Amino acid sequence: MKRVADNSTTSIEIEVESGQDTIVHLKGRVDVDSSPAVRNRLRAILLKDALPYSVSVNLAGVTVRRERRWTSAGATPARELVRSTR
Repeated sequence: MKRVADNSTTSIEIEVESGQDTIVHLKGRVDVDSSPAVRNRLRAILLKDALPYSVSVNLAGVTVRRERRWTSAGATPARELVRSTR
């Protein structure tokens, strides 16, 4: 089993355990800025000549940031708008 870390982006750490079964560990925020690094790393694993038997992505270290999304009017959060229509 081989572990390789990739800290090329500031908001996500990618660590890969290679072997017959490959495990990709993500730690940090997956967002617009970090998702290309995640995509490229997974793509590189799948484009190898010797494909792993399985690829698992461990999301236990991923953090979620809740953002309030405002309507175009800017007065009512969209989340509250959805609740009020039910």
